[in-house]
Amino acid sequence: MADHGSCARSRLVRWTCSRRTKKRCWPCHRPCCIWAGVTTCGLGRDYYVRIDTSDYSVDPRAIGARVDVAADLVVVQVRSGGRLVVEHPRRWACAMTITDPAHITTAAALRHDGCDSLKWPQLGA
Repeated sequence: MADHGSCARSRLVRWTCSRRTKKRCWPCHRPCCIWAGVTTCGLGRDYYVRIDTSDYSVDPRAIGARVDVAADLVVVQVRSGGRLVVEHPRRWACAMTITDPAHITTAAALRHDGCDSLKWPQLGA
């Protein structure tokens, strides 16, 4: 009988452990793949830069310019010619689009008035 009790207890322990692991939440930790650094790219007509899976808006006056995109765990910064164009807080959710309302207004003005009136000022000009 002692063997039967120990066997039943071990089955109970195994069942409890397997049940706990199925319900266990994932631990909170930093993502394993962190992109932190600076890269240079040309800003396209849609005036967004992509970091991981999220898109961040940039001032549309910088369309066509080479921009430096810097991102870390907290912030995404975009510079054109050494000048800060925009700074967004970093978002870790998948497939988000982060848009500054001022960028929407500027893009509408560029479409309406034409591109020459609101060009991004060049550094040193």
